[in-house]
Amino acid sequence: MARLVSLVRNLGGVALAAGVVSEFCLYDVDAGNRVVIFDAISGVLPGIYPEGTHLKLPWQVRLTCYGNAHNDYGLLQWVDSFL
Repeated sequence: MARLVSLVRNLGGVALAAGVVSEFCLYDVDAGNRVVIFDAISGVLPGIYPEGTHLKLPWQVRLTCYGNAHNDYGLLQWVDSFL
């Protein structure tokens, strides 16, 4: 019985740690967006993070999300004016 209680306690600790990591240390970049990262120690980090799930340090990193969806309607209208 003591082994069962110990096993349940360990599994509860693992589940709690996984929940904390998934809530505070993971961020998701939606399709059509990009993220620029500001680090509290070194400033703006080089590079742009594409869509997907990424890892961050919540007390050190601030995220800024930019949309980069392209609208081809304006380009088609511009090209049609020359034809």
